[in-house]
Amino acid sequence: MKRFINFLKKQPFLCAVLAVILAMAGIKLLDGTGLFGEAVLRIILAMAMGFFLYLISGEKTLDCCGESTGYAIKVLAPCLILPAVIGLTGFLGFFTDTAIRSDWPIQLLGGALEMLSVGLFEEVLFRAVINDGIMYQFRNFKGVWILCALVSSLVFGWVHVMSADVSQPLLMAQALLKIITCAQFGLCMLFLYWKTRNIWACALVHALFDFMPGWAEYILDVQRETNNSYVAAGESGVFVMVFYLIEAAVLLIAMIQIYRKVVKTIDFEELRKSW
Repeated sequence: MKRFINFLKKQPFLCAVLAVILAMAGIKLLDGTGLFGEAVLRIILAMAMGFFLYLISGEKTLDCCGESTGYAIKVLAPCLILPAVIGLTGFLGFFTDTAIRSDWPIQLLGGALEMLSVGLFEEVLFRAVINDGIMYQFRNFKGVWILCALVSSLVFGWVHVMSADVSQPLLMAQALLKIITCAQFGLCMLFLYWKTRNIWACALVHALFDFMPGWAEYILDVQRETNNSYVAAGESGVFVMVFYLIEAAVLLIAMIQIYRKVVKTIDFEELRKSW
């Protein structure tokens, strides 16, 4: 086992690939485990991804997790505008004719912790592990940053629709738009990871991005959405398409703004050598 671990330390890209495979297997196990089971399994997966990240990068990433958190959240704030609007609209829409849960504080806290586990797991894997695995394996390639961005964002997008039914044009179009919006959001997170190497800040913003649209469901007595395929047929599919188009437009604006504020300030040549 020790030999295998030492081998992985010398093969960062292979280490990242193994982490992705393990994560995909773990995600498949999430279906049917219930909310508590999903939260526990995601925490386990997050810890496993942290182990792979340690094999790849050692303590470098952990050393930066307490730095620039406020800066990262401030810069990434534009990504949270649409989720905040959706969450507030949903709460106001349900509030007038829906009872408040008697155990809403526990439900709200549980939902927040669930989304935090999702954000931590996905950011450690799709941002840190994939980026660092490629970076350390292909450091001498000057275009390694482009490779990191393409691979991490596309894998992140594909994972969200890998179980979706794309047998119809409408379903396929939704899946493609979902990949695009996930890739946009992932790039925003990656830009800040390059700038600060603070994966905790990225995980926190990711958790807010997932939590804010549906926080009312933890307070009000409404049925939670259990469909995780991100596509829908019929009239619902048209609505989903329109929503994804709006989300893509908002995230594009946010991505351009973050690119100007962050990416243009990075000395990639120096960063490539010192990462």
